[in-house]
Amino acid sequence: DSHRRATGNVGLSLAVALAVSPDDRHVYVGGAVDYAIAMFSRDLGTGALSYLGAFELADAGLTCTLRTCEEMQGMDVSPDGSFVYVTVQYGSILVLARDALTGLLSPAHLLAYGSELFSVKVSPDGMSVYTTDASASRVSAFARTLGTGAITLLETELLSQALKAAISDDGANVYAINNGSL
Repeated sequence: DSHRRATGNVGLSLAVALAVSPDDRHVYVGGAVDYAIAMFSRDLGTGALSYLGAFELADAGLTCTLRTCEEMQGMDVSPDGSFVYVTVQYGSILVLARDALTGLLSPAHLLAYGSELFSVKVSPDGMSVYTTDASASRVSAFARTLGTGAITLLETELLSQALKAAISDDGANVYAINNGSL
């Protein structure tokens, strides 16, 4: 484990989630085996990545076991670049504050919600966050507080085994898929 930390591999074992900051300066990779998010700076000229370190989910107050943190599924960065949203499949939405200069993450909020969360998407205007939950068969909409990144449940729509969601560029429509339909 100490070798992996020294060589910059923490957060990359069984990589399951990926996000790039809106300023293109940082890349985040969620690793299910490490229960961590690897943080990278990105050279704007070449696209080369430099490992910054890892944010471990336990640092956000999650008690990570094979069942609770293994399935980190979705990750998205708010359009203003201030927060990173992560869905942990077995029932949590993690909100991480992002330092725009360093790219480092720190815990901001943890919301216990859902039972089999998959994707998370922040609307283009930054006012809403959407998640999919396969077990509860729903797509959920949350209001987002711009300054704090906190989210509050607004409504849910039923969709059997909802897996992934996408938002149109104008923010007017949210599309979700399950195994076999849109």
